[in-house]
Order: sequence, then structure tokens, then C-alpha cells
Amino acid sequence: MRLAPAVLCAALLPGCMATGPTYEAAEQSRFIAANHRAADQIAGGWKPADARAPLLVATVVDIDNLQNSSTLGRVVAEQVAGRLAVRGLTVIELKLRNQLYVSASQGELLLSRETKDIAHQHQAHAVVVGTYADAGEFVYVSIKLIDVERNKVLAATDYALPSLPTVRKMLTTAPAKR
Repeated sequence: MRLAPAVLCAALLPGCMATGPTYEAAEQSRFIAANHRAADQIAGGWKPADARAPLLVATVVDIDNLQNSSTLGRVVAEQVAGRLAVRGLTVIELKLRNQLYVSASQGELLLSRETKDIAHQHQAHAVVVGTYADAGEFVYVSIKLIDVERNKVLAATDYALPSLPTVRKMLTTAPAKR
């Protein structure tokens, strides 16, 4: 009895069948889970005086070039914003770009005047900001919730994403053209 190698492989060794992305695997995405955990930590660390106090979420930017982001930075911000909204926080939908700068002498993340103006326009009490650093094996992400009036860090979290092919692709994807 002669079976074609593909039939034999399929019948005897299910692991050698061609595999690829599945909806089941997508539902179990550890990338999404990592970003949701970060949002949960931010939300758990913020106790606004008014539970309906709105906040903004800025695009997560490259630590080495705060004027740049990537698909990774935009997706992380989107997932954090969505999770904060699911947790019951009032998240204003805005796409903030070029809103952050670093004080070279102090090395700390500060909000620009433009961000403060946007926050005031929307009566936002806080802004979620973040950076990522590509370190080869891992991409390190830092997320902070900043009080708009005082530039005070209200909550913060840091985590690492493994440099899997999907993460690498999001890092190298050029920004969308407008």
C-alpha cells in the first residue's frame, strides 16, 4: 500500500501539516495581553477626584527620536486606550503626534505646551504618554499617566515585548502618509 508522502504526513503526524495564523491564535495574542496589562496597571494607579475625568492617549514614540513613532507605537497606544475605555475611564479619541519632548538636561519626559492646550480644549485631566526602545532581543515599553497641570507622573508601568517577526515588522513600518 503506497500512500503519498503528504497523505501519510497528514494522517500520522499532524504536527507536520502546514500551519499558519489562526483566529484561535489571534485571540490568544500575548502582544495584546501585554498592552492590556499595562493599561490595567495605569488604570489601577490612578484615582481621579472625578471618576469621569477625561484623559488623552498619545502615540507611543521612539525613545531615541521623540518625533518618530511606528506602527508598533500607534498600535500600543490604540490598545492601551481601548483597554482604559473598557475599564470605564473616559478616553478622548485623538491622534496626538509630535506632542512630547525630552529635557536634555533633566532627561525626563515632559508635556509640550501644545499637548496642554489640546488637553484643556477637551477638559482632560491627564495624558497617557509612552516610549519604546528597540534593544535587539526585546522592545522595552514605558507608559506613564501624566497630570496635565503639574506634569506629575500619576501612574507608570514598564514592560518588554519579545522581538518576534511581527513586532519587528511593526517597528520598521513607515508611518502612514496623510
